[in-house]
Order: sequence, then C-alpha cells, then structure tokens
Amino acid sequence: MSAQHTPGPWVAHRDAHGLIVSAGSFCVARLGDGYAENATLIASAPELLAACIAYLADRKEAGCTADSAAVKAMRAAIAKATVGAA
Repeated sequence: MSAQHTPGPWVAHRDAHGLIVSAGSFCVARLGDGYAENATLIASAPELLAACIAYLADRKEAGCTADSAAVKAMRAAIAKATVGAA
C-alpha cells in the first residue's frame, strides 16, 4: 500500500491571507483565521498515516492476529487516507 499524497513533512504556518499547510513550496491547504487546530491536524496527517501503517506492519510481523476496536479504526483510517492507492 503506497500513499499518493504530497510527501511530508507538512507544516502549518500563517501568511498575510490566513493559515497555510505546506510541503516545501507546495500549498497543501489554505484555511481561514481561527482554524489553527485544523491546520495543525492536517499538517500531521502524513506522519499519522505512516505511524499507523508501521504499527500494523509491526503487529503482523509479531504474529498478532486479534483486531481490537483501535486496530479496526486504524485500518479504516488508512483505507480512507489511501483510497485509490496501489
């Protein structure tokens, strides 16, 4: 499973027009003032996705087969984030 999103790291910062989430010089998202928490969450998305994928790979390597509610939620989040990924 490979993500087809703009590679991270993404950072949230402010410019003259409001909040921006960017990856280098590429603008990933532009938000209005008052959405700093959303900008921070968006900026962390690539790392959160990578952490979930790595955790599930570690579980598989360790032979864990039981799926808790948290693991099911991770699988669903990964699927949502990687829709259309090969």
